[in-house]
Amino acid sequence: MVAEVIDTKLEQVNARFDQVDARFDQVDARFEQVDAKFEQFKADVIYEFDHRLTLHNEIHHKGIAVIAEGHQMLSEKLERVEVRIDHLESELSKKIDRIAADVAAHRADTEAHHGIYRVKES
Repeated sequence: MVAEVIDTKLEQVNARFDQVDARFDQVDARFEQVDAKFEQFKADVIYEFDHRLTLHNEIHHKGIAVIAEGHQMLSEKLERVEVRIDHLESELSKKIDRIAADVAAHRADTEAHHGIYRVKES
């Protein structure tokens, strides 16, 4: 009879251990689910970070391209202005030379007529 009571109690203890083992299995399964969700979340965060970093780099490179294009346009415009200034300088130089020649001719003509006109140096 004592053996039967001990066997009954041992069976109850074994049944209880089986329940605890089953509960541990459930907890392990739940931890695996949480771990899988965490890994997925981590992968999503890494993907989103990489995506945003890529977008940021593209925007940055486009901005640099726009700035470079603007500098190129300004450089071309400066070259055109320089050509125009050189042309105007050449034209003005020719006009000044013509005026100087005209003034020299006028002075020579004035000095040739001593009695009528006189050129005085001041």
